[in-house]
Amino acid sequence: VVICDGASIVTERTGAILSLGNRVEIGSSTRLDVTGDLTIGDNVLLSRQVSIYTHSHGHNPRSIPVPCPLVIEDDVWIAAEATILQGVERIGKGAIIAAGAVVTKAVPAQSIVAGNPARVISSRV
Repeated sequence: VVICDGASIVTERTGAILSLGNRVEIGSSTRLDVTGDLTIGDNVLLSRQVSIYTHSHGHNPRSIPVPCPLVIEDDVWIAAEATILQGVERIGKGAIIAAGAVVTKAVPAQSIVAGNPARVISSRV
């Protein structure tokens, strides 16, 4: 595992779990919220300034955080400045998230997503 300078791992909940697979790279200035638990598989690359959120406060920013677990499966590439919002639940094996994408729902395996909100634009197979 490589964690580059300026990366941060934060939580708003005691007992939150971060699970990292083998050969994971977390780019500089990336922010990982693990409040809702975050599992990252093998061979995953999180480029610079990626933001990942795993909890919600609904419509009240001062409410108790509601955990939203996220699993990022093996062989995923999340490009620079992409944002993964709470409630996504899963990014499938071999998926690519384009630079600057804002992911609001689960990403199918082997798909390439881009945009805001992110949508499938292609497939790796």
